[in-house]
Amino acid sequence: MRTLALDIPEEALVSAKIPRNPWKTDLKRELALQLYRENMISFLAVKAKL
Repeated sequence: MRTLALDIPEEALVSAKIPRNPWKTDLKRELALQLYRENMISFLAVKAKL
């Protein structure tokens, strides 16, 4: 499986008021949910990401 890494400046995360510890987990969950909302992935794919 191929992966994609996104470089997000820490300032952007701080300004988004996302708690520091779960950044990676929260961002992966939010991305999976948004892709599901846009019908780009299935519900099973979202569950696998959570």
